[in-house]
Amino acid sequence: MRWKTWLYAVHRWLGIGMCLLILLWFASGIIMMYVEYPELTYEEFLERQPALLVDEVRLSPLQAAQRLGPVSGYTAVSLATSLGRPAYQFETPAGSIHTVFADNGELLSELNEAQAIEAALASGFAVGASGASYQRRIDMDQWTVTASLNPFRPLHRVALHDEAGTQLYVSDVTGQVVRDSDRRERFWNWLGSTIHWI
Repeated sequence: MRWKTWLYAVHRWLGIGMCLLILLWFASGIIMMYVEYPELTYEEFLERQPALLVDEVRLSPLQAAQRLGPVSGYTAVSLATSLGRPAYQFETPAGSIHTVFADNGELLSELNEAQAIEAALASGFAVGASGASYQRRIDMDQWTVTASLNPFRPLHRVALHDEAGTQLYVSDVTGQVVRDSDRRERFWNWLGSTIHWI
């Protein structure tokens, strides 16, 4: 009969453990219903973009593309503001992005800490911030796991000194903010999406 006693004990505690897991899964799912995962929608991105300095554009898209070498074809090209300057962004069929400044044809290879902070402060997210501090260069962290950010990696995480505790992720490839999160989103998503995924 000893094996029955052990069987009952194992069954009881496994059942309690499974109930706790289901409770956490259920509760974290409720949090996910009401608190969105940090993201930067295309509409938010456009709304917070600095004004495009069209008067400073000196190169045509073709001239800028030639700075990248023999033109083999691109799936998309756009003109945007990067580090306070107009810049063309060329997307290849493989999904990678190359940035060429439209004022002098200079290629954007990678950002340093000062440029990442400059990009964060020049964005529309920095309104009301008393400054910014560089945190680190990352490939991926808890808030940037989505594959949609792959063409923009690596990223520079910059903290704004504002009431919301905003953190911005600046692309090393485009020099633009591609993800934002605030203290509230991070707190609730640790309790929500993180536990839920585990």
